[in-house]
Amino acid sequence: MASKINYNNKAPFQTREDIPDINKVNAEDMNEIKSVVNTNADELDTAKENIENLQNGQGTSNADITSLKNRVTTLETDNTTNKQDISNLKSRTTTLETDNETNKTNISTLQEDVEEIEGNITELQTEQTAQNQKIEQLDDNQIHITTEKASNTNVKDCSGQNAKINVCGISKQETNGASPSPEFPSEIQNTGDNINLFNKETVENNTYVNATTGQVQSYTGSSSSDYIDIKGLKAIILSGDDVVRSNGGAFYNSEKVYISGFTTPQIWNGIQVPSNANYVRVTVTTTELDVIKLEKGTKVTSYSKYKCGSIDITVCNKNLFDSKVFSN
Repeated sequence: MASKINYNNKAPFQTREDIPDINKVNAEDMNEIKSVVNTNADELDTAKENIENLQNGQGTSNADITSLKNRVTTLETDNTTNKQDISNLKSRTTTLETDNETNKTNISTLQEDVEEIEGNITELQTEQTAQNQKIEQLDDNQIHITTEKASNTNVKDCSGQNAKINVCGISKQETNGASPSPEFPSEIQNTGDNINLFNKETVENNTYVNATTGQVQSYTGSSSSDYIDIKGLKAIILSGDDVVRSNGGAFYNSEKVYISGFTTPQIWNGIQVPSNANYVRVTVTTTELDVIKLEKGTKVTSYSKYKCGSIDITVCNKNLFDSKVFSN
């Protein structure tokens, strides 16, 4: 421990009159010296104590200082890294905002494309509806004919196209070798009289008409017609595709009572109708329903729908051959 001045405060000891007061050492000067010396002694003791503590491993050591420095360095590094991460996040945010705007634009474009496609679909549906109507009209075989000249007619069907044709069919009367007269009556036949009497919508599928009894019985792959009115007809003939055909059918009177039956070859080659027959039922192959035609007479004509007839039409184009430019 540092030594201190331990005496009590002193009184003045220089009292000579010949010495100026400024050069005199008085009590205050001595006390100030004592205070300074004692204060320095206290500081030396504190310094000594700190040195001893360091020597004994107490207090802040070099290792602690180094550790603190390393920690500060680490914190500075982390701070730099965090600043970089923040910068990266800001950049990423900017990129995401740009992408978001781009996506909004793309969505808007897609919505416009969808609206355009929907509009196209609506137009196609409208066109399809119109085409379906035309197809239905074609299926119904609706043809409008107007006369232009005595020898020609204009035909306009549902396709909207016009064509000039010559109708070759005419009214005729069978003579059977003799001129028509009261003694030799003969029916007048008009173009289109060959009406299809067979209605495919009223058949009974998976059945056939028993030619022996007139009864309808089960049979897979065949269809039986309803009672078909043939009153007044002399002969009938059935036509369709050239495929395997089922049994024939039967004739019935006005009360739909069985009269007689017929086989397949007979009805497909033409058969005479009994004088007392009012109805007939026929059996056909189910797969032929769309092409079956039952008509009066013994001659097969072109297919026509139920209750419709058919005519033969020759479409005549302009003849470009001029015989006047040739000479004999």
